[in-house]
Amino acid sequence: MDPSSHVPEGFSELDVFALGSCLLVEGLLGFFMNAVTMIAFLTIRDVRTPSNFLVFSLALADMGISTNATIAAFSSFLRADEKCNAFILQYSLIFELQPSQFPSEQAKVAFRMYVVHTMQCDSTSSLSMLP
Repeated sequence: MDPSSHVPEGFSELDVFALGSCLLVEGLLGFFMNAVTMIAFLTIRDVRTPSNFLVFSLALADMGISTNATIAAFSSFLRADEKCNAFILQYSLIFELQPSQFPSEQAKVAFRMYVVHTMQCDSTSSLSMLP
Protein backbone atom coordinates (compact mmCIF):
# COMPACT_ATOMS: atom_id res chain seq x y z
CA MET A 1 0.00 0.00 0.00
CA ASP A 2 1.29 3.42 -0.89
CA PRO A 3 2.07 5.36 2.35
CA SER A 4 1.44 8.69 0.65
CA SER A 5 -2.23 7.74 0.22
CA HIS A 6 -2.66 8.27 3.97
CA VAL A 7 -1.23 11.79 3.97
CA PRO A 8 -4.02 14.37 4.33
CA GLU A 9 -4.74 16.38 1.20
CA GLY A 10 -2.58 19.50 0.95
CA PHE A 11 0.19 18.14 3.19
CA SER A 12 3.48 16.51 2.30
CA GLU A 13 5.09 13.56 4.02
CA LEU A 14 7.52 15.99 5.68
CA ASP A 15 4.65 18.12 7.04
CA VAL A 16 3.03 15.12 8.69
CA PHE A 17 6.35 13.94 10.11
CA ALA A 18 7.13 17.43 11.48
CA LEU A 19 3.71 17.70 13.13
CA GLY A 20 4.05 14.24 14.63
CA SER A 21 7.50 15.10 15.97
CA CYS A 22 6.23 18.33 17.56
CA LEU A 23 3.32 16.46 19.15
CA LEU A 24 5.71 13.85 20.50
CA VAL A 25 8.01 16.44 22.08
CA GLU A 26 5.04 18.39 23.50
CA GLY A 27 3.43 15.25 24.87
CA LEU A 28 6.54 13.94 26.57
CA LEU A 29 7.60 17.31 27.99
CA GLY A 30 4.08 18.01 29.22
CA PHE A 31 3.82 14.60 30.86
CA PHE A 32 7.10 14.87 32.74
CA MET A 33 6.71 18.52 33.75
CA ASN A 34 3.24 17.83 35.13
CA ALA A 35 4.62 14.79 36.95
CA VAL A 36 7.24 17.03 38.62
CA THR A 37 4.46 19.43 39.67
CA MET A 38 2.42 16.61 41.17
CA ILE A 39 5.41 15.09 42.97
CA ALA A 40 6.31 18.48 44.43
CA PHE A 41 2.76 18.93 45.70
CA LEU A 42 2.70 15.48 47.28
CA THR A 43 6.16 15.59 48.88
CA ILE A 44 6.59 19.20 50.06
CA ARG A 45 4.25 19.93 52.96
CA ASP A 46 4.46 23.74 52.66
CA VAL A 47 3.11 23.59 49.11
CA ARG A 48 -0.12 21.82 50.13
CA THR A 49 -2.43 24.80 50.25
CA PRO A 50 -6.02 24.94 48.96
CA SER A 51 -5.02 27.17 46.05
CA ASN A 52 -2.15 24.86 45.10
CA PHE A 53 -4.59 21.96 45.12
CA LEU A 54 -6.13 23.59 42.04
CA VAL A 55 -2.69 23.60 40.42
CA PHE A 56 -2.34 19.92 41.32
CA SER A 57 -5.69 19.05 39.72
CA LEU A 58 -4.79 21.06 36.63
CA ALA A 59 -1.48 19.19 36.36
CA LEU A 60 -3.33 15.89 36.64
CA ALA A 61 -5.78 16.85 33.88
CA ASP A 62 -3.01 18.20 31.67
CA MET A 63 -1.08 14.97 32.10
CA GLY A 64 -4.00 13.17 30.47
CA ILE A 65 -3.96 15.60 27.54
CA SER A 66 -0.18 15.14 27.20
CA THR A 67 -0.65 11.38 27.15
CA ASN A 68 -3.21 11.73 24.37
CA ALA A 69 -0.82 13.95 22.36
CA THR A 70 1.92 11.35 22.75
CA ILE A 71 -0.41 8.60 21.53
CA ALA A 72 -1.49 10.72 18.55
CA ALA A 73 2.13 11.48 17.66
CA PHE A 74 3.14 7.84 17.91
CA SER A 75 0.15 6.85 15.79
CA SER A 76 1.02 9.40 13.11
CA PHE A 77 4.29 7.56 12.58
CA LEU A 78 2.40 4.28 12.13
CA ARG A 79 -0.30 5.63 9.80
CA ALA A 80 1.07 3.90 6.72
CA ASP A 81 0.38 0.44 8.16
CA GLU A 82 -3.31 0.83 8.97
CA LYS A 83 -5.86 3.55 8.41
CA CYS A 84 -7.13 3.58 11.99
CA ASN A 85 -4.05 2.95 14.15
CA ALA A 86 -4.54 6.08 16.27
CA PHE A 87 -8.08 5.18 17.18
CA ILE A 88 -7.30 1.51 17.73
CA LEU A 89 -4.46 2.40 20.10
CA GLN A 90 -6.58 4.90 22.02
CA TYR A 91 -9.52 2.52 22.41
CA SER A 92 -7.21 -0.31 23.44
CA LEU A 93 -6.01 1.93 26.26
CA ILE A 94 -9.62 2.69 27.19
CA PHE A 95 -10.29 -1.04 27.57
CA GLU A 96 -7.27 -1.45 29.82
CA LEU A 97 -7.58 1.71 31.91
CA GLN A 98 -11.37 1.77 32.33
CA PRO A 99 -12.47 -1.85 32.69
CA SER A 100 -15.53 -0.84 34.75
CA GLN A 101 -16.99 0.85 31.64
CA PHE A 102 -17.13 -2.54 29.90
CA PRO A 103 -18.55 -5.08 32.37
CA SER A 104 -18.94 -7.86 29.81
CA GLU A 105 -17.36 -9.09 26.61
CA GLN A 106 -20.56 -8.12 24.79
CA ALA A 107 -20.03 -4.49 25.82
CA LYS A 108 -16.48 -4.60 24.44
CA VAL A 109 -17.63 -6.13 21.15
CA ALA A 110 -20.40 -3.53 20.78
CA PHE A 111 -17.90 -0.75 21.44
CA ARG A 112 -15.46 -2.23 18.89
CA MET A 113 -18.18 -2.36 16.26
CA TYR A 114 -19.14 1.23 16.99
CA VAL A 115 -15.52 2.39 16.61
CA VAL A 116 -15.00 0.50 13.37
CA HIS A 117 -18.29 1.78 11.95
CA THR A 118 -17.81 5.43 12.91
CA MET A 119 -14.17 5.58 11.78
CA GLN A 120 -15.01 3.76 8.53
CA CYS A 121 -12.09 1.42 9.01
CA ASP A 122 -11.56 -1.87 7.24
CA SER A 123 -13.62 -4.02 9.60
CA THR A 124 -11.63 -7.26 9.38
CA SER A 125 -8.19 -5.86 10.12
CA SER A 126 -9.45 -3.24 12.60
CA LEU A 127 -11.48 -5.68 14.68
CA SER A 128 -8.60 -8.11 14.89
CA MET A 129 -6.28 -5.36 16.17
CA LEU A 130 -8.59 -4.33 19.02
CA PRO A 131 -8.05 -6.32 22.25
